[in-house]
Order: sequence, then C-alpha cells, then structure tokens
Amino acid sequence: AAPSGTLEAPGVPSAGGAPTQTLTMTASGDNKIAVIKALREINQNLGLKEAKDATEKVPYEVLKDVKAEEAKGAADKLKVAGATVELK
Repeated sequence: AAPSGTLEAPGVPSAGGAPTQTLTMTASGDNKIAVIKALREINQNLGLKEAKDATEKVPYEVLKDVKAEEAKGAADKLKVAGATVELK
C-alpha cells in the first residue's frame, strides 16, 4: 500500500495556476453501498472491489491535487452518501 502522508504542501497552485485540493475520506459511514457508488462516480477508473476496499481502508485519498471546485463537488457527493471527508 502507498504511504498516506504526502510531502506536497496543500493548496499549491497547479501548472494552470488554479488552487488545488486533496480530498480524503476519513470515514465511510453506515451506508457503504452509497459511498461505493459515489466513489465510482467520482473516479470512473475505480473498480467495484477497489471502491469497496477504499471504504474499509480509511483514511483513503479520493482525489489528489484537483481543482478546488472538483474536490468540493466530489466531497458533497460523498457527504450525501454518508461518508466523512476532509479537504486539504
């Protein structure tokens, strides 16, 4: 498994100059099926098994260094599904 700590400073502008954020799921909540669906909606490359594993191995880095609006939208989807998330 990859280490969960990163050496990059949060909020560092990307090459495009827009501030970026990292979205981490800190708890998957009681409705894991909804959270798995939300994870797969956010990251379409995530298979069912990977999404299920992500709900069991928290904290899980959902998105790394993405535009703030994208991170916030993804965070909202996960919150609606019942997950606890953290934006940095």
